[in-house]
Amino acid sequence: MDASVLAATLLTLAGTFGQSCYVPLVPFLVSRSEVGLLLSAQGLASCAALVPAGLAVDHFGSKPVLQKGIWLFLCGFAVTSVSTGFATQLLGRLGTGAASSIVFNAAMSMVMERFQAPLRERHIGTVLGIGTLGSLAGAPFGGYTYELSQQLGLKQPQVLAFLPASLLMIIAYVALHFVPHIAPDDKKKALMDEVRKSTGFLNNFFGVYTNVGLRSFAIGSVLACVFGASNAFLCAGVVEMKARDMSATVIGTVAIPAGILQTVMSYWGGKMADTVVRQVALLIYCPIALGLGLFALFATSLLNPTYIVSPIVVSLGLATAAIGAVDAASISLMATLASRKGRGYGEAVTASEMAVTIGQAVGPAFGVFVAQLADFNTLVLICATMALLVSAGCAACLRHVSDESDGESTNALPS
Repeated sequence: MDASVLAATLLTLAGTFGQSCYVPLVPFLVSRSEVGLLLSAQGLASCAALVPAGLAVDHFGSKPVLQKGIWLFLCGFAVTSVSTGFATQLLGRLGTGAASSIVFNAAMSMVMERFQAPLRERHIGTVLGIGTLGSLAGAPFGGYTYELSQQLGLKQPQVLAFLPASLLMIIAYVALHFVPHIAPDDKKKALMDEVRKSTGFLNNFFGVYTNVGLRSFAIGSVLACVFGASNAFLCAGVVEMKARDMSATVIGTVAIPAGILQTVMSYWGGKMADTVVRQVALLIYCPIALGLGLFALFATSLLNPTYIVSPIVVSLGLATAAIGAVDAASISLMATLASRKGRGYGEAVTASEMAVTIGQAVGPAFGVFVAQLADFNTLVLICATMALLVSAGCAACLRHVSDESDGESTNALPS
């Protein structure tokens, strides 16, 4: 495996592991009302760091930005391990949230700047497919280590959960030494700097969205929808299970089927997203499948509204499968559209991740709010409706996107 792909894979794996291992812990560390706030704050920090990270990648190159992001990630883990107090946990979540944006942005840019389609999409699929194994292993590991820490009498039961992610980060840092630094092209960098100086604040902050227009918003809406739904189901689910006195280990195992589905679908999505036509098809049809699946789950849950575990497992599995299917396609299509408008890969990844982090920021607080105001099945119904609406908007905006390099057009999609 190429050293850049290996480093990007390890970093994605460490990031997803570090994020997911925290989820079964958080209901035992803070109050029920603070769970959504902590996880939403993490998403907001990710969103805030996106634009500076993308600009840094395009100006300095991906490798040096990655190295700084790794150190910030490790600092975030360290702060989270110091105390179970809400203020300390919030500070740690803000740090890891910002670091996740920096690392993922730079890692994806590092792969994209070294490979061209269709190899680029396959490598992205590999990074996402293997990297998201962290979501599979992190949650049950976090739940198990919490109970183990309780048995051992550790004052900070969250410490053990972050050790594997920290180790993976260090290994990835070492692997980066074998990745040659590619300095940004001076002419292209000067051109982008000149464009930024001649445009206003909004164009600099939302560069790809303001230049590409509705098509980029359509891609972003799909990402925000599927990531928001997944985080809403997960956060509302763990809070509901904790309220029913389920153990941290049991709560952690709920995410295992979803992790398997996301890993498989990420690899499949990367292999499928090798042309513009297929990328658009994935972005249109995957939200449709998610919406229909959630509607079927809602109808089934009406038969037994008191049972909570299976709706959480199924809804989370459907949402994470959709994430895996559209992830590589969205990043690649956003990069294609951005490059046609003179924007760099860093900004393209920033645009995609901005939508992801909006979903991650809104999802947890929204999920807990709806589940407490009504119930989990109502949350399923709302997310099903949103998925179908997003798919319709995406179809209207992306049906006529063409691949300028080979002339293929998404007009081939069925009406």
